[in-house]
Amino acid sequence: MTSFVYNLGRKAGHVFWKGHWWYKSLFGTEEEALQAEYIVGRQIDGEIYQQYPQETNKNLQDFVNSIGFRLIAKLKDKKRLFHFRILSNIEFNAFALPGGFIYCTQALLELCQMNQDEIAFVLAHEIAHVVKKHAFKRVLMNASLNILSNLGKTSSALGSITKQTIQKMLRSGYSQDQESEADRFAVQMMIVAGYNPNSSICFLKKLKKNESNEKSISFYLSSHPAFNDRIETIGEMIKRKTQSAYKIDKVKKTIH
Repeated sequence: MTSFVYNLGRKAGHVFWKGHWWYKSLFGTEEEALQAEYIVGRQIDGEIYQQYPQETNKNLQDFVNSIGFRLIAKLKDKKRLFHFRILSNIEFNAFALPGGFIYCTQALLELCQMNQDEIAFVLAHEIAHVVKKHAFKRVLMNASLNILSNLGKTSSALGSITKQTIQKMLRSGYSQDQESEADRFAVQMMIVAGYNPNSSICFLKKLKKNESNEKSISFYLSSHPAFNDRIETIGEMIKRKTQSAYKIDKVKKTIH
């Protein structure tokens, strides 16, 4: 992870170190912190674009965008500009980058059988990791402030972020508390946006059935809490929240 952050700084050059992005993310204004998130996310996003095959089906991209934008329309804080990407990958995977870059694989969409409610849960869960700053904290927490403070202070040629270092960053995962918080946020967001929250359970049950499938051996499954725990917790949350949530005007209600 140290080499990943070091190369990240070198790749971005003066944009990173001259603006002290890491310092502003921790101690700057809200606007500066959001800008720092975006700079980091955009850099990693660019590397992923170069190193991983992207899905080129425009209709599929439009379909995912329509779900993603419907979800983020219900966010109270609209200062982030979200982007939704589809990777042509056989693994069941989805992840979020700092700043609002949300990824899912074609295989995961196929597992959902293009059910918009199930896809909404996947996207909402990853949106939560961005909104709650889990994605950005994952970058910061995997490197020392000493290294961060010296990013870019080299005259060497610009470095690059390898596929291995990107995978290492994603494989580090989140804490169980963060994953549970993302699940709760996702279910609430689904309700507010008018999606069926019970589809979150349907989706998790599909993943559970495919747990022994070679495709499912991915970061997405290895970094999340046990399926039974997630299903039980989400089911209890839906029972508590669904009835009252649907009585509120979905157009006016937002979450944060």
